[in-house]
Amino acid sequence: MPVKTRLSGRLARRFTLGVAIAAAVPAVLVAALIVLPFSTRTFWLLAVFAREYSLLGALAALAATAAAVVALRLGARRAGAMTAAVAALCLVATLVPVVTAHHDARRLGVPLSYADYFQRPATTADRGPDATVTYARIGGSELLLDVWRPRSPVEKLGPAVVLVHGGSWTKGRRSMTPRWDEWLTEHGATVFDIDYRLAPPATWTQAPGDVRCAVGWVRRNAVRYGVDAGRIALMGMSAGGHLALLAAYTSGDTVGENAFPPSCETGDTSVSAVVSLYGPYDLACSYDLAVPWWAAKWLSDGEGRGMVLDFIGGSPEKERAAYKTASPITYLRADVPPTLSVQGGHDQIEYPDDGRRAARLAHEAGASHRYVEIGYACHAFDLAWGGFGAQMARAEIGDFLRHTIRMG
Repeated sequence: MPVKTRLSGRLARRFTLGVAIAAAVPAVLVAALIVLPFSTRTFWLLAVFAREYSLLGALAALAATAAAVVALRLGARRAGAMTAAVAALCLVATLVPVVTAHHDARRLGVPLSYADYFQRPATTADRGPDATVTYARIGGSELLLDVWRPRSPVEKLGPAVVLVHGGSWTKGRRSMTPRWDEWLTEHGATVFDIDYRLAPPATWTQAPGDVRCAVGWVRRNAVRYGVDAGRIALMGMSAGGHLALLAAYTSGDTVGENAFPPSCETGDTSVSAVVSLYGPYDLACSYDLAVPWWAAKWLSDGEGRGMVLDFIGGSPEKERAAYKTASPITYLRADVPPTLSVQGGHDQIEYPDDGRRAARLAHEAGASHRYVEIGYACHAFDLAWGGFGAQMARAEIGDFLRHTIRMG
C-alpha cells in the first residue's frame, strides 16, 4: 500500500475517532446526570435540565455512535468499539426521558411540541409585575406581593391566582419564576405573587397564616384589581405547594380553620381551587423517607431534612404534633377545595410516594382531587419551561383552572 494512502487512512481514522470522542463527552455527561443520583444542589439543578433536555444528549450520543462505527470500519478496532459501546449506552439512557414523556403525554392526552422545546427557563420573562404592594405589616416587617395583570382583560371581573413561591421554606421570594406569572396572565388571570416569612427561626405556625392573610387581602381588594372574589385559586411550587395546600385546606368553614389563623386582620380566606407542584402532603413522611447514602450529608444537614428541621424546629420524634398539624394530609377530606397535584416520578427531594398516598386518601374521602405524575421528571422540572414536563404541567393546570375558576 502506498505511503500516501496509508497516511490518508490513518488521518481519516484519527479524525473520525476524534469526532466520536468529542460527541461522546457531552453525551456521557448528560447520561450520567440522568442515571446517577445527585448529591448536591448544583447536581440537582443540572439533573433537572439534563432530563428535560435529554434530546440534546441523545443527538450527541447518536453522532458519537455513528462516528465511532465509521472509525471502527476504518481500522480503529479497540478505540472505535469502546467508543461505540459507550455512545450506544448513552443513547439509550438519554432517550428514556423522551420515550417516557411521550408515553405520559399520550396517557394524559397532551400534545407535545418540539417547536416549544427550547425556551428560556421559568426564571425569566418578557415583562415584570405591574405593581408591588404591601399586603401586611407584621412585627415591623412588611409582607409584599407582586400584582401581574392580564394585558387584555376580556371581562369586568376575572379570575385570580395567588402564587406561593418555593425554596424549602428557607429561601426564595415573590415572582422568582416570572414565566408562570406571565403565562397565567396570558390566560386571563390576575396573579398575586406573594412573599411569606421564611425559616429560620421556625415559621410553621406563621407562613400558612401569611398565605391566608394574602388571600384575604386579595378578596378585600378584588374589585379594585378586576377580580371576582369567587374565582380565586391558590398555586404553589415545592414548599409553596405545601403552604398553598395547607392554607386552602384550613380556610373557610372547614376542619382545622383555627390551626393557622391569618397573620393579619382579614375576612374570608377561602379559595375555589388549589394547585400544588411537587409540594409535600405529609411532612413526617417526607422527613422519614430513607435517605440514600449518596445524599446523606445533603439531605440530612442541608437542602432536605435540614430545611424541614428549620421550618418545624425539630425532628418528627421531638415535634410529632407539630408535624401532624403542619401537614396538609391531616385536613384532607371530602369538602376541601378542588385540588390538582403535579408530581415528578423521579423526584428525589419530594418523593412521589407521598403524593400517591394523598391521592389515594383523597379518593377514599370523596374529595375532588386530581394527581398527575410525570414519570421521568425531577423536582422543579418546570424550571425548564420548554421541557416536556413543563408542557404537560401547563396543559393540566390550564385545564384544571378553566374548570374551577373559569380561567380562559
